[in-house]
Amino acid sequence: MKAWFKKQWKKVTAWFVGVLAAIGIGTGVVMAATVGFTYTPADSYTDGTPMPLSDIDLTRLYCDGVMVAEEPGADGGFSVILGFGTHVCDARHVVLNADQPESAPSNQVTKIVTPGQASPPSNLQ
Repeated sequence: MKAWFKKQWKKVTAWFVGVLAAIGIGTGVVMAATVGFTYTPADSYTDGTPMPLSDIDLTRLYCDGVMVAEEPGADGGFSVILGFGTHVCDARHVVLNADQPESAPSNQVTKIVTPGQASPPSNLQ
């Protein structure tokens, strides 16, 4: 009889741990949202000389001072997953063969991510 209770206790414990793990995974997924950003590619370097679109090797998106996305070229948009809260974001172009490979930051955009709220893409001009 004691062995039967021990076996049943192990089954109940395994089930309970599984439920807690599922809740934890579900909470992690629910605590983030996909956010869109658009931008107009830069047309000049910081010194004012023209920047052809073909010179842009990469475009990076920074939120809260951390790079969260990088794409080749400059197609004008990002779609990233951000956690709930307030995020300050900007985009920067990268020209790999330049003395200063990363451009100055674009205008900053403050993005507030809340549960259940779909928001239009923010423009990083």
